[in-house]
Amino acid sequence: MAAIDDIAYDFTALLRAGEYRAAARYWANDIVSVEPAESPGGNAEVASGLTAVQRKSATWFGTNRIDDLSIDGPFVTGDQFALF
Repeated sequence: MAAIDDIAYDFTALLRAGEYRAAARYWANDIVSVEPAESPGGNAEVASGLTAVQRKSATWFGTNRIDDLSIDGPFVTGDQFALF
């Protein structure tokens, strides 16, 4: 198993390079994606599980694009890391 530092830095590098779909290889099988209630439509959409979140992501990327991304981190602590 890869060290958390290796995962954190690779995940961050993929995002910075615009390789969002490739970064998804680090998603857990029990991933949960929650949209804020302030989203268009006013509902906090929840997708649970890898297949559901992959489908949601594909739909989002089919209608949106990311023009700019700024990331601070990764900040690794124990067996976790955070990006800001």
